[in-house]
Amino acid sequence: MKKAFLILLVFCILFVPGKYAFAEDVQKEGPQNGKTHINYPIDAATQKLIDEKQKLEDLYFKAKEGKISVDILHSAEQNFDKAHNTKLSDKDYSIISTKSNSKKTNNVSPQTNYSNFIFDLYQEPQQKSYYCGPATACMIIKAKSISITQSQAAASLGTEIDKETPWYRSASVGYPMANTLNSYESTSWYIPYGTNVEAATFLDHVVFDIDHDYGVAGDAYEVKGGPHLTGHPNQNIFHWFAIDGYTDNMSNVHYADPASGAPSIPWSGDVPPYSKIYYQNLATIVDGRGIIW
Repeated sequence: MKKAFLILLVFCILFVPGKYAFAEDVQKEGPQNGKTHINYPIDAATQKLIDEKQKLEDLYFKAKEGKISVDILHSAEQNFDKAHNTKLSDKDYSIISTKSNSKKTNNVSPQTNYSNFIFDLYQEPQQKSYYCGPATACMIIKAKSISITQSQAAASLGTEIDKETPWYRSASVGYPMANTLNSYESTSWYIPYGTNVEAATFLDHVVFDIDHDYGVAGDAYEVKGGPHLTGHPNQNIFHWFAIDGYTDNMSNVHYADPASGAPSIPWSGDVPPYSKIYYQNLATIVDGRGIIW
């Protein structure tokens, strides 16, 4: 019994029902699929970002479907660039480029125009048992050729405060992962999507970000008896990971798991550094928390 308890504690973030109920203005919902959903507040500035990015995403997919001209999309991207310090309009996103060679260690390669990867996003083992958040932030930020260490990411995320990286901390702090990614990348691209996650919307956000060369931070909420990330034990687990692509005609989402190779996690040897998983299953895994996209 003692051994089982220690195994649970040693993982980066332990599942504790209602753990973040202290956050201001949160609203709880009853259990759904074994999870307690908490609706965290969105301030006005964040809501404005969400609305702007969602509008651009809608235009992007309309352009891909031929419903609007690429010129309309390009103009919208230019305006977004100026407001949020991105470089979307520097590239032609009307056609997703195919790449024949993958640098990923599990040799998952795009096969059609409906696959794409961020090839400079590399798996990084978390340095402490509760450093899945800092490791995830490092993987995403380093893909932009920006230098950062896990200790620096942990300081920005506030990971040492509670020995974890929460989805939401407080009204004054908001969403630590979004704040850190935006700060280090000098942008306002990243916004939260959660905690009630719908599979089709989840996939749209992933495809949109990957096609624009931005990694996605996933916050897994795994429950015993439900779907888990590859190699994870059948336990209740909170865990950050980096989404770096999609493949197989968009049916699978590809990700890098910081638990792999982490010496402080007893079962890390069962976890591959990169995996792909059916998008609906992954949407179920992050449901109850969400993604920073």
